[in-house]
Amino acid sequence: MQQQAESKSISLSSIWMIVFSMLQIVGLYLSDKLTMEHIGLKLGDKTDSGLCGASELFSCKAAAASSYSQIGSLPIAVIGEAYYLWALVMVIIIRFMPERFRSTIWQTLGLSSILGALYALFLGTVSLFDLGFLCPLCMGLYVVNFSTLALLWWQGAVQISAITKTLTTPLPWAMSILMVFSLIGAQSIYAMRYKNEYRIAKQRIKKQEKPVFQKVELGQSPIKGESSAALVIEFSDFQCPYCKRFTKYLKEAYEQSHIDRPFSVAFKHFPLSSQCNPHIKRDLHPRACYAAMASICAQEQGQFWAMHDVLFEHQHELEDEDLKNYAQSLNLDIPKFIECLSSERAQQRLSNDIKQGASVGVRGTPAFFVNGWNFKGAKKPQAIREAVAEYAYGIKTTSKAEGTPKTETPAPQK
Repeated sequence: MQQQAESKSISLSSIWMIVFSMLQIVGLYLSDKLTMEHIGLKLGDKTDSGLCGASELFSCKAAAASSYSQIGSLPIAVIGEAYYLWALVMVIIIRFMPERFRSTIWQTLGLSSILGALYALFLGTVSLFDLGFLCPLCMGLYVVNFSTLALLWWQGAVQISAITKTLTTPLPWAMSILMVFSLIGAQSIYAMRYKNEYRIAKQRIKKQEKPVFQKVELGQSPIKGESSAALVIEFSDFQCPYCKRFTKYLKEAYEQSHIDRPFSVAFKHFPLSSQCNPHIKRDLHPRACYAAMASICAQEQGQFWAMHDVLFEHQHELEDEDLKNYAQSLNLDIPKFIECLSSERAQQRLSNDIKQGASVGVRGTPAFFVNGWNFKGAKKPQAIREAVAEYAYGIKTTSKAEGTPKTETPAPQK
């Protein structure tokens, strides 16, 4: 009878260890998928696909873009990969450890499961109430973390008194060192994967077709510069971080352009918000429409570019009161500004830009056109100037880094 009881105990122990291991494998898989979402986002892919895009409430990219999703420059998903791998290694090690050490290892895993569940609760709350989106991959990880905690609790590995006593022994600290090595390994793999994906993306961009010509009407768009030979028309979103980056690049290229090939710059609105843009399924940037209206109203008083700079500088502070304060700082006529914000004429201006953007193929921001030739993404100053040289002045250039001379080509036909 005693032998049968021992056999049953060992069998049950093996079963729940297998369940524990399977949970960690699922966590490792989901963390890996979420890591790839981060890499894709860094390479400019802002669209959700598969399960992440199955509902308007879902968005893995929105979660990946959140400041809560990383510590410094390291995505939380990478730390998750390190943690689940470490837990798996611990399960393997425990089978070869003397009986007296096994309880300590399980109690240490119990402590880590408590921390993991608390962090999952925090991220889930932030995702639901702050971001306004749900990340299916993240939700899967929350289930893994809470299931792991429940499993260890059921097996008696989550006892505060026992955990406290365990921390006074050297074994948990030795396990922590293994976790550090696991994290270093995960970070190294992440860096190599990003480098490889960047190389693939760069090759894909090189294979893409050349820009196509689209007729873009200037209309009432604000414009700066006096060049009649070259015009860069930008479609942008004041709450888009990539647009903020591109604005700086475009300003630098514009300031350098007077040296050889000057160009003018015009601005058009394409907020990535379903509140005013019917071509966007989700409200990715909930204050972008309001910021666009504020800039249109500032344009009515001759202060578009000043408002443009302020909005990008404070793109995380775009509430109604913030917009009013910015208008006051620019010495605008506030009653006139407020009246304009709800006027049909301003809404029509915004709608016209959005319709035109959609008609010429704009699907995301930033996007820009050089004399009608379309480009996408936050191109750097040198790339912008090369685009102007080739598609406005008919001078094909190559980057100085390539060490090849400039060559003359016929001007593109419009």
